Amino acid sequence: MLKVNTVKSLSPYLTLLRDNANYRRLWLAQSVSNFGDWFGMLALYAVIARYSDSEFLIGLIIVVKMLSLASFSPLAGYITDRFNRRRLMIFCDVARALSIAGLLLVRSAELLWLAYALTAVQMMLSAVFEPAKTSSIPNVTSESELVNANVLSTATWSIIFTSGMAIGGFATEWLGTDTVFVLDAFSYLISALFIYRAVIPQQTMSEEENKEVEEQDSKGSSSKPKTSHMNLEKENPISEAVSSIETSIQTHLDTYT
Repeated sequence: MLKVNTVKSLSPYLTLLRDNANYRRLWLAQSVSNFGDWFGMLALYAVIARYSDSEFLIGLIIVVKMLSLASFSPLAGYITDRFNRRRLMIFCDVARALSIAGLLLVRSAELLWLAYALTAVQMMLSAVFEPAKTSSIPNVTSESELVNANVLSTATWSIIFTSGMAIGGFATEWLGTDTVFVLDAFSYLISALFIYRAVIPQQTMSEEENKEVEEQDSKGSSSKPKTSHMNLEKENPISEAVSSIETSIQTHLDTYT
């Protein structure tokens, strides 16, 4: 009975994810990207503790992380309003992947400054990604879907914020800091691929426009690609893997809705 009630209460959100391919891709990108923001946090603590006995330096990293996010947010809104949001999110994901990969270079106490600088860059880019993602939700949903889409997005952020570091802590213990940083960087690239596959107009979509885009998207999956980026998807094994993941998710959504 509890399972039935749970599925029934989640039904509007599962239906949204099943039926709206572009929102599903945006939501998957957000989930993976937000996870990447916090997954490597304890690995970063471990690196700082390895090369320094200072409790101040360990505490300073969370200050740098949160202060960078907060201080760059006002400028992020300005940037989001003046550039293509889809391209902006892809740029932020790729740049964050590079910044996390750069943490692999921290091999001595003399290079600890690099950990703080790269963390600041990571969170400044996250400050741009979040408003770009939020502003894109009305562009890929109809008015009737918008409330559920915003609720799902907010709930996802909250869940990943609390669970990302915990999972990252276990991963750091079992896999080591270097592997965690590699996985963290890879998560941003996966997010970029989901956004790359999504159609995200700059303007708000009506019910009819949203339906038309969905029909074109479903037809495009069974017809010959018309654009160069679709050809790239077909040839790219990583993109094919992402497509398989999305198909698997949609299959499970069909089971529960």
